[in-house]
Amino acid sequence: MLEIFMDFSFQVEHVMSSHGFVFHHGTVTEGTLKCEQVQMSVNEAHRLACARNHTATHLLNAALRKILPYTMQRSSYVGPEHLRLGFSARRILSTEQVKEIESFVKSCIEQKLKVKRLEMPFDALLDNPKAVVLRGEEYPEIVSVIAVECNRTDGELISLEPCCGTHVHNTADLLDFTVIPSKSFGGATKSLSAVTGMQVSIVRRNSEFLEKEIFQLKTEVDETLQKINVPLDAISAHLKKVKSLTKECHLSNDAPLLKLEEYKDILGEMKLKLNDVINSLSKTDANSVCSISDVPVSPSFRTSEEVLNFFHANNTSPTDDEYKYKFNKEGVIPITAGICAVIENDKITDSVECGLRCQLVLDKTNFYAEGDDQTGDEGVISC
Repeated sequence: MLEIFMDFSFQVEHVMSSHGFVFHHGTVTEGTLKCEQVQMSVNEAHRLACARNHTATHLLNAALRKILPYTMQRSSYVGPEHLRLGFSARRILSTEQVKEIESFVKSCIEQKLKVKRLEMPFDALLDNPKAVVLRGEEYPEIVSVIAVECNRTDGELISLEPCCGTHVHNTADLLDFTVIPSKSFGGATKSLSAVTGMQVSIVRRNSEFLEKEIFQLKTEVDETLQKINVPLDAISAHLKKVKSLTKECHLSNDAPLLKLEEYKDILGEMKLKLNDVINSLSKTDANSVCSISDVPVSPSFRTSEEVLNFFHANNTSPTDDEYKYKFNKEGVIPITAGICAVIENDKITDSVECGLRCQLVLDKTNFYAEGDDQTGDEGVISC
């Protein structure tokens, strides 16, 4: 262990694990890092956003299996801003299917369902018809599972998945949910992205700006088409704007998907009307019409041998990270931890000066290390 020389503050930017040890990557922002005991403070907003999105991913998976009984999860990503789920499907989901998915997840939020972490033998998990496991994934004999329970007295499960990620304790903690655009993989693998919590309000505000612009254009187009002598220049200008807004809808990834589909339908109707007028005018003045083209529809982490040899030589035990699941009313419970190693440029060091980047390995941690397709925690380590 290292001696305490002076106060310091260490900004944790991301957390990874390797060989059972949890590595806190970040920068010394104050003082000099020469401590034996440190205070661990997790960024609560970041943790809660990831927990919301992880629980929502499980609900999204349950919704998909309800409307596509033979689908299977292929991949997932859980971060503080959004979530993404890759799944097997022959066709892209229809608008009605997306509506059904949103309705299912929002219903779970309104029902305030309990979300529990359980431990059970893997064989017992496989015997449960509600259990979802990934093909090709290796599981231990005893697995940590996340169960979302129905409010009915029969105790039916909405979702049951093996998972070591962080989750909310009740579906009501998700606050809100909406699907956003997502680029699907090729072949039979599709993907869905979504947001939860206050992020839903942000993407809805984004769509409101686009909606205002579209309906303003619709009013202008309707007024132009009511004129007896429609100027070709005005029609061409409107059509150019329609194409621009349609492209914006196709490229947008920060607005509700269902809203964007609605906007594309409105723009499509405007485009048809404007093209009809152009075709009509072209019959009387072929030289005044130019051609209009259609709008296209659209890490692994490993530590160095030197560091591992240091751990073996000092009989360093793997990091105890069970504290990442311990909460009180304020959030993740702060803890005091001992520093086992300070690593700079893949080498063990005694201290790191202010402004330099390094990694900390502690005897215990309340930070969640990146895994189960979930982003690692952020926060501050200090003494």
